[in-house]
This record gives sequence, C-alpha cells and structure tokens, in this order.
Amino acid sequence: MKAWIRIAALLSVMGTGAQAQGMDFTSLLTGAAADLTVGGLVDRFEGAGNDLISKAQNAGSAVAFVAGTQALTALSAFEATAGSLLNRSLKGLSTQQYDFFQNTALVLQRAQDGAQDSLFQAEGLINQAGNLAQLLPTVKQVAVVSSYRQVLAPPPPAAAPELALAFNGYGFGFGEATLNLGEVSFTARPSTSGRLEFLVPVMALTFGDDRLSYLTGTLILREPVPRTVGERIADALAGRKQSLRERAFDVRYVLLPRRLGTYAIEATYGTTKAVSETRTQFVGFNSDNAEQACTTANVQVRSPDRSILSNPTFTETSYNHGRGGVINLTAKGFQVEACASGHGRKLWGGRYEGYSHQRVNWVETWDAPVTEAFRKDATLDWNTEVPLDLPTSTEKWRLTFTTFEGKTLIADNAADLDYLSVGYNPATKLVVLRPRPFWGH
Repeated sequence: MKAWIRIAALLSVMGTGAQAQGMDFTSLLTGAAADLTVGGLVDRFEGAGNDLISKAQNAGSAVAFVAGTQALTALSAFEATAGSLLNRSLKGLSTQQYDFFQNTALVLQRAQDGAQDSLFQAEGLINQAGNLAQLLPTVKQVAVVSSYRQVLAPPPPAAAPELALAFNGYGFGFGEATLNLGEVSFTARPSTSGRLEFLVPVMALTFGDDRLSYLTGTLILREPVPRTVGERIADALAGRKQSLRERAFDVRYVLLPRRLGTYAIEATYGTTKAVSETRTQFVGFNSDNAEQACTTANVQVRSPDRSILSNPTFTETSYNHGRGGVINLTAKGFQVEACASGHGRKLWGGRYEGYSHQRVNWVETWDAPVTEAFRKDATLDWNTEVPLDLPTSTEKWRLTFTTFEGKTLIADNAADLDYLSVGYNPATKLVVLRPRPFWGH
C-alpha cells in the first residue's frame, strides 16, 4: 500500500478521537489538499505548532510548551534533510516519512490534550517528542539538531556558576556554533560526537522565585555550501577551503523557579483547657442555748476531676452572738462551721436566739477536653527534606501543596504527589516532606 493511501486511511481513524475543544492535529494530514507539497505540509505543521506553543506560554502550560517545541525541532530537522522532497507532492512520502508526520501529529495532539498536566507527569510525552527525529535519515554535509533539553533548573548555591546547554544531532563538526539568548551570544567549538555543548553563566539566565519563566533564542550551525562533484574537485585541486553557510534553529526553554512550591499543613488535636465555676451556698444556724453551740455543713466539689482553686470567701454575713468559718479545707472540699448562743432574758422566760448566717463562695477548676487547631505555612525548596512534628494528640491532618505550576495537591496520609513524597508516622505524629526525583530537575 502506498504511503499516501496509508496516511489517508489510518489518520482518518485517528481523527475520530478528536477533542471537543482545541485543534485536531491529525487533520493537518487528513485535511491536506491533493496538490499540497511536502514543504507546504511542513509549513502547516509548524504553523500549528507555533500556535500551540504561543497559547501554552500564555496559559502557563509547560507541558504543551516543551512537547510542542520538541515537535518543532524535529520538523526543522526534517526540513533541513528533506532537500528536493520539499517541492514534491505528498504522494512522494515514504513509509518512514509518513511515520514521522503521524507521530508528530500525535505528539502535538497529546501536548494540547495534556496541557493542564504537570511536568512531573509528562516524562513519557517529552521523551516521545524528543525521539521524533530518530525517524529521519542522516544526511551528510547537513547540520541538524534532533533534540535538546528544554527544561532548565536553577543550580544549588554551591554549584558551578555555569550551566551546560546541550544539543543532540549531527553535522556539528564543520565549524563553530553560536547560541544567541537575548542580547548575549555564546560559542561552542566544532564537535563530532553528536553532542554540542554551550557553557552559559547562570547569571545570564533569569530564574524566578515561585513561577515558571520562558526563554527563547537562536542556535546557528555551520554547514558546507552545497557543491556539485565537479565544483568540489575543482576546489580541492585549487586548495580552496570548504565554504560554509549558516543554518538557524529556533530554541525555546522553560526555566524552573528557585522554589518547588508552598505548603500549608493543618491539624486538629485533642488537649485540655482549664475551666472554672464559681459556686455558692448559704449556711445558717440559730441557738438560744446559754452555751455556744455549733453546726457544720459539708461542701464537696461536683465531680472527682475538680479541685478548689482558692480559699472560700464569705458574703452576706449576719451574726448576732454568733460566728462562722471554714475548717478542714482540702482540694476536694471543706466544712463551714456556724456557731451561736442565746443571750439576754425574755420576760416570759428563756433567752433570745443568737445566730450565724453567711453565704460562702468558692471556685472549682478542672481540665476540660477540647479540640485545638494547628497550622503551618512555608515555602518548599527543590532539594530540602522538611520534617514536621505535629502535636502528639493529633487526630487528623491535611497537607495542601501548591506547586510552582499553580496546581494544588492534597494529602491527609502518606502519599506520593507530583514532585513531593509525603511520609507519615502515626506513632510519633511526624510528617516528612521529601521532594521526589524529577526528570526535569
């Protein structure tokens, strides 16, 4: 079956899974006009890829930005190696070339559909995008970038003051390469290893504190000017050096922030709180005995867990040949003694009553069980393990982790979240936050 027929047949099936929103990237192939050239198809893919990247940057989607850029890098490699194929119709595509466009469409579709995913989850997609150019043949006398690391991480303070920005491909041995980032240019010596490396001062890169930032630039490679066999023989006989031309590749980077994110941990725990109650009791005693007589009233705390806070006091006292007082005071109770005696003589006999009237007041205190709240907010660094000691009587807790991508993740027990492993020891109530290994850092 010819490659073009396979494209129409297989990608029409792929197109049935198009998303309700966003672009159906498979239509770049299935909807291509019959007279479209291969170069025109590349332009269609590049236009759609650039649109995806622009929207991704505006929306803060690093996944779509990185995967889309890798796809564009592979398309640039195809364009650099296609030669006269660019001017032919799509029917001239080989099976391998068809596979390349099919996979590129799939990568762009996955990048769009997974735009809200975290970078942590996107390793498979990024690897798939980085491998696109492996479907292309190697062409001599052409300089090609097949892939490069687009996620840059801020180095720790003690690290070297330079970052190595590397590119994979071939044809790097013809001349010096130049990497332009903003107003600054960097050069790399020719390389025959398939890897080109630039040492860029960290100070030349702007890493944010909390959010992603983006950087664009241009990589300029040198490759021989195409010459006929006769021209090359003439140059060799005349001792003329090989003429070089420049080939430019757009490069794009995502710069991770200096901090992984922020967290808030909340817990509820049981404890006790000192509470108190003021109590009162009236004690009265009357007597007409010639000799002083006394009575006692026993006062006890309401429950065994209570204690008397301070010495009881009397209010509303009234005495006539009488007295009152507190005796046998303990933490759990006391007695009120009231004494009185008769006095004088009544005309009809007997004595007038004496009395002792008083109201006693005291305060009881105890520890009542209550539930209290604990909360801690802080930032989280990339390489720092954070132990969090919760109160020993913690009943439940909740961690809210907000990543540098603005995504909020929740844990209320040991769990592996994007970028972060949450450990928990129920016996000691220790929560440990450990940044997880991340392919982009």
